[in-house]
Amino acid sequence: MKRSAGPLFLAMLLALAVPTLASAQASIFLGGGATIPTGDYGDYAKTGWMGQAGAVFNVGSNGLFVAGEGFYGSNTHETIGTAAADKTNLYGADGQVGYRFGDQEKAGLYVAGLLGALIHKYSPATGTGDSSTGILFGGIAGVDIPVGKVNVWVEGRWMNGRHSEAGDSWNTGFFGLFAGVSIPVGSGN
Repeated sequence: MKRSAGPLFLAMLLALAVPTLASAQASIFLGGGATIPTGDYGDYAKTGWMGQAGAVFNVGSNGLFVAGEGFYGSNTHETIGTAAADKTNLYGADGQVGYRFGDQEKAGLYVAGLLGALIHKYSPATGTGDSSTGILFGGIAGVDIPVGKVNVWVEGRWMNGRHSEAGDSWNTGFFGLFAGVSIPVGSGN
């Protein structure tokens, strides 16, 4: 398995974020939705699902934020006849830097870039599978809406894991449509 810079990036992000958590305006979030495979991954995988959880830290009051999340999802593969389907489980973590437009007390749009690590674990219906860790990158665009003391959000994502082993390289890419809820935490809220 090839090592990636993703875990190091996440450790650095966490080291910078933890000391400011007590005074920062922060939220934890939970979400999930559908993933549509693209590129190399789309040649054999079908639409699947993914769930995620993480934390968002506002940087100042002008809309800039950083976030970290973990995720897990699964896509079955195309089948021939009545054969049992192979599947791929995707999991990993990423760090994000983004910007939210507009007043925090009203509905607003946000965009973010992400970098992290993606583990692509292939599980055949019969036999032994394998896994590969790759560098993950992507982009997010969404809208969040304050509802009482929480925010409800809907977002679109493009995520792509770049894998390379034994001279062979491939991508695990997908578009996703996700929804979830963010809950404020910390003394800044």
